[in-house]
Amino acid sequence: MTEKFIKIKCGKLYDGLKAVLQENMEILVEGKKICEVGHNLSCPEDTEIIDLSCATVTPGMIDAHVHPQYFHWKDVYADTIFNSDGYRALATAECARKTLMAGFTTIRSLGWFRESYELDVKRAISEGYIDGSRMIVSSHFLCTTGSHGDMTQVVRSNPYLSDYMVSQYPTCGNGADFFAAAVRREKKMGADFLKIMATGGFATPNDDPDDIQLNDEEFKAIFDTARELKISVTAHAYGPRLIKKLIGFGITGIEHGSLMDEETAAMFENEGTYLVPTFMPYEDAIHPDAESLAKKVPNTGEN
Repeated sequence: MTEKFIKIKCGKLYDGLKAVLQENMEILVEGKKICEVGHNLSCPEDTEIIDLSCATVTPGMIDAHVHPQYFHWKDVYADTIFNSDGYRALATAECARKTLMAGFTTIRSLGWFRESYELDVKRAISEGYIDGSRMIVSSHFLCTTGSHGDMTQVVRSNPYLSDYMVSQYPTCGNGADFFAAAVRREKKMGADFLKIMATGGFATPNDDPDDIQLNDEEFKAIFDTARELKISVTAHAYGPRLIKKLIGFGITGIEHGSLMDEETAAMFENEGTYLVPTFMPYEDAIHPDAESLAKKVPNTGEN
C-alpha cells in the first residue's frame, strides 16, 4: 500500500542543524517519514499541501525528563495515598496530549512507584487511539526502603499503613537478589530503560542529596542484569561522590547532576555518559546574585 504524501510549505525553517532560519523551504513527508527538505520540491499529484508560509517551522522538541502522572505538580505527595492508577493514567494521557500541543513530539517519562499505567498510555498513543507525544518510558524507579523513592514516607507516622503500601510497590526493596529480579520484571513489562533512585533528594524528610541509598552489591546486581538483558540504566543523582561510583559501574546516564564538580564533569566527557540537567538555581540560592536573580521568573505558586 502506497503511503500518503504531504508537502509542508514553510515561511521559515529551523532544521536543528544550521543556526539560521531558512526562507521558503518545503518538507515532503511520505507516511510517517520525512523524505526530502528543500526548495520547490516535486511531488505526486495527489499530495496534500499544508501551507505554513506565514509561520516558522521547527522539528518537534524532546523533553528528556518528565513525570507525567499528575494533573498538577502539587498532587505529588497526595497522589501516594488518594489517587488510583486509573486517575494517574488519565493524567498521563492528558500530559502527553498537552506536551504534543506545545510542540514536544517526544517525552521521556522517568517512572513512578505504582503499576505500569504509563506503558498503557504509551501503547494507546503508538497504536493511534489517542493523541500524545511519543513516550519513552521507565515504568518504575528502582529504590530501597526509606529512600527518596519510597513515597510511603508521607504516612510514616502510621508504620502499619506505610509497611503495607511499600509491599505493593514492585521495585522498592532491598538486597541484590531483589534488584536483579526487579530489572528482569521491568524488561518483561516493556520498559524502555531503567531508572535508579540512587541518592537522597531535597523533598524527602529523612535524607539529603549526598546520600547513597543502595549498596555496592545492589548496584552490581542492577548493572550486571541490565547488561545481560541489553537495557540501559539512568539514575537520580546529585553529588560527585555517587555520580563517580555510578560512572564506574558503567551507567548509561545521570538525571539532575546539579551538585557535581569539575572532576566529575570530566568523567562524563571521558566515559561518554550522558547528563540530563533539570534544575539549577543552587548557585543563586547559596551565593545570592541580584543580577542573576532578577532574570528569574517570579514564583506565583501556580506553575
